[in-house]
Amino acid sequence: MEEDKKIPVNLESTLLKENIRIMDYIRQGDDKRQFTLEDVELETKREILEGSRQDRLERKRFAQNIFWLLVAFLSVTMAIVALSGFCVLRLSDTVMVTLLATTTADVIGIFIFVVKYLFKSGR
Repeated sequence: MEEDKKIPVNLESTLLKENIRIMDYIRQGDDKRQFTLEDVELETKREILEGSRQDRLERKRFAQNIFWLLVAFLSVTMAIVALSGFCVLRLSDTVMVTLLATTTADVIGIFIFVVKYLFKSGR
């Protein structure tokens, strides 16, 4: 029963009602088939499990995309700093400080966003 506590009650009850409605509709077309409350609850839990599985896959894909975005973003920033250091690209000190400060803020912001999305609390 501890597993049931992890499922949001409103989601479970909504899916349960929807599955009851669908199974009643199916039963109308097929008089020989009988659905029990256990069948409906099992189907509801299957849908919740499938939704959780899909969430994990999407989060994994999202995390990988964000990682590669950050790699590209930091690579471009490092290239600009390196080009400026070798005097190939001439940027003022103010521009360099602004570039590094905004890059740092962007990376920290994206990191916080991703961590909050990937590791949601149960609230």
